[in-house]
Amino acid sequence: MKMTAGYKILHKKQRLRAAIFGAGTISRKELQKKTGLNYRSVIAYAEELKHQGLIAENTQENPRGGRSSIHYRSCSDCIYCIAVQLYRNNVTLTAADINSNIFHAAELVIPPEAGITDMLRQILGALDTLKKSFPDCTLAGIELCRFPYGRSGDYYEGIRELHMTLRQQYRFPVGLHTSYDLILFQMARNFDLKERLVLLAPGDDIYLSMVENREINGDMEQYLHRFRHYQLSMKSQEKCYCGKQRCVKNLLTQAAQLSRYNHYAGIDRPYASLSEGLHYLCTQALKNERAAVRILEECGELTAEAMYFLKKDLQADHVLLYFKDAVVNRKMHEAYERISGEKLPEFSAFGVTRSDVQSASVRIALSRIIP
Repeated sequence: MKMTAGYKILHKKQRLRAAIFGAGTISRKELQKKTGLNYRSVIAYAEELKHQGLIAENTQENPRGGRSSIHYRSCSDCIYCIAVQLYRNNVTLTAADINSNIFHAAELVIPPEAGITDMLRQILGALDTLKKSFPDCTLAGIELCRFPYGRSGDYYEGIRELHMTLRQQYRFPVGLHTSYDLILFQMARNFDLKERLVLLAPGDDIYLSMVENREINGDMEQYLHRFRHYQLSMKSQEKCYCGKQRCVKNLLTQAAQLSRYNHYAGIDRPYASLSEGLHYLCTQALKNERAAVRILEECGELTAEAMYFLKKDLQADHVLLYFKDAVVNRKMHEAYERISGEKLPEFSAFGVTRSDVQSASVRIALSRIIP
C-alpha cells in the first residue's frame, strides 16, 4: 500500500525515536547510520522529541582532543501513554508506562441526553486532569478505541471528531481504531504472527480488520463497502438496497439471521435488541429447536464461503472469525475445510474481553514509541 507524504514522515520519526529509546544514549552520527536519515532530518526530528520531553541532548568531549560530539539520551523512564475506549456511553481512560504497566484507570459515564460536544468536553477535561496528576511524567501518545457492537447514538462517530481535535492539540501520534483492529493486533503479538491476518466480525453490520507485520491496516473502508455486497450462494429473504439478494450484509448480520429464524419458525417474534435476539436464537439451538439449529448451521456455511473469498481476495495467510456461538464456529470450520481443502488455524478471537482490548490499546500506543 502506498504511503502518503505525512505517513512517510511519521514513519521516519518513529524510526528515530525507537533508535534512541533502544540505545538509551546514542551519538548523532550513530543515529544517522542506524536510521538511514540525513543530517538535517535527524536534527529536525530530534528537536521535536526534545521539545516534547522525550529525549535530552548533551555534548561529549573527544578524549583525543578532536571535535566534541552531540549525543541524545532517552527519557523513557518518565514516559507514558493513554488509551481511551468508548463502549456505548462509557469512556475508560487508562495510562501505562513504557513497560506496559498500567498505573492509572478511570471511567466516565456520558449521560444519554448529552450531545457530542458535551461528550468531547468531558473526555478532554478528563485527559487534562490525568496529565496534571502526573506533572513529572511526559505523555507520549494516545490511542482511541471504539467498540462497533457497543455503539451508542452519535458518540461512536463523535470519537472521530475527538481524534481530529487531539491530533491538532498534540505533536505526538494519536491513533484511532476499532476494538476488532485491536483484538487482531493483540492476537498477532500473542501468537508471534507476522503474516497477513484478516478478521471477519459479523454483528449489527459486517466488519473487517487486517493486520500485517503486526501493523494495523487502517485503510479498509472502501474494501469493506464492496465486500458487504459480495454475493454468497444463498438468497436472503429481502433484497439489499443494491437490489441483490445474496449480499454478505443481507445474510450474515444479526438482523438477517433473526429475520430468517422468524421465517423458518413461522413466527413474528419482536426482539428488544439484536444481542437479546441472538442470545434467544443460541438458547433455542441448545434446546435443539430445528429452526434455530438450521439458522446457525447456515450461518456457519455462509461464513466459510465469505472467509474463503477473503483469504483469496486479500491474499491473507490466516482468516479468523469473531463469533461466539459454538454451532456457527463448528459448522464454519467443517465447511471451510470442505470448500478450500485447508484447515483454519486453531486460535480464534472467541472469548476476547474488554480488558484484552484495553491492554491492546495501551500496547499499540507504546509500539509507536518502541516498535
